[in-house]
Amino acid sequence: MSNELLGMRHVALHVKDMVTTRHFYEGLVGMKAVWVPDPDNVYLSSGADNVALHTAPANHDFEGGNLDHMGFLYRSVEGVDTVYARLVEANIFIAKERKHHGDDSYSFYAHDPDGVLVQFLFEPNVAAHEAKS
Repeated sequence: MSNELLGMRHVALHVKDMVTTRHFYEGLVGMKAVWVPDPDNVYLSSGADNVALHTAPANHDFEGGNLDHMGFLYRSVEGVDTVYARLVEANIFIAKERKHHGDDSYSFYAHDPDGVLVQFLFEPNVAAHEAKS
């Protein structure tokens, strides 16, 4: 295995009120918005990690939790492609195919054996932060 894996540095949450939740993570915790593609989605980073806030669908059951998915970050696009190949070879179902995103990140999704949605992600802001460390 290569040392492409940076760790579990991404979590995506369903939120009830984007303005209030964004203020909590950005204004109070100290994270910075790195991408706001629309009013229902905000991507925040401390530099070393990434939190995505997604306005919950109208039928979302908050009693079941707020987790949309968690993500493992990789140093490069090639690192994401390597883990993709390993999962495909192991016959793991790919829930969402590899894609380049508007913030220059790159990812795909698969479910773990217990059904948790996991994103495998290259995120350039975190990769740049790691390169400086």
